[in-house]
Amino acid sequence: MDGGPNLLVRKAVTERPSPRPISRLPVDQGEAVWSRALGPGITHRMNARHQVSKPTSFQNPPTRSVLIVEDERGPRAALATILRPFFKVFTAETAEAATEILRSHHIDTMTLDLMLPDRNGMDLLKDITRTRPHLDVIIITCQGSLESALAAKEQGAIGYLLKPFNVADLLALLTPPLVKTG
Repeated sequence: MDGGPNLLVRKAVTERPSPRPISRLPVDQGEAVWSRALGPGITHRMNARHQVSKPTSFQNPPTRSVLIVEDERGPRAALATILRPFFKVFTAETAEAATEILRSHHIDTMTLDLMLPDRNGMDLLKDITRTRPHLDVIIITCQGSLESALAAKEQGAIGYLLKPFNVADLLALLTPPLVKTG
C-alpha cells in the first residue's frame, strides 16, 4: 500500500473545501460583499493581508469636497481620516472658520455639528442653505432630538446622524445615487 491509512487521512484533510478569503473572490462577488457593508456605490477590494486597498470607484484623486465642521478634535480628525480617500477634505472647528472656508473654496458637502463654540449649528445651517442652496449638509450631533432633526430637515439638511454613528450610514448619505428617482 502506498502510504497506508495515513494517506487517507491526509487526502481527506487536503480535499476538504476551505473558505475562500475575500481577496480571492471573483471581482463581482468581492464588490458585492463590500457594497452591502459600506453602501451603494462604495466598493473596495482587499489585498492578500486583508487590509482595505484604495476604493475601486474612486481610482483618480477625489474631485468632490467635504467640509467637516466639528469643535472636538478627535471626532473631527476621525471623520477626516475616514473621508479622505473619497473626498478632498476641509475641516473647521468654529462656525466662523467654516464660513471662511465656504467663501474661499468650492465645497460640495458639509458635515455640521449642532454644538459649536461660537454659534449654534442650526443658525449656521439656516444661513448656509439661504446663501448656498446647492450645498448638501449632514448634521452630526451627540445631543439630537426629534424636534432638531425635523428642524434640520426643514432647513434643507439631507441627513441627520446621532453620535456615535455607523460609518456606512454616513457614506451612504455622502455617495450620490447612481439613478435619481422622482
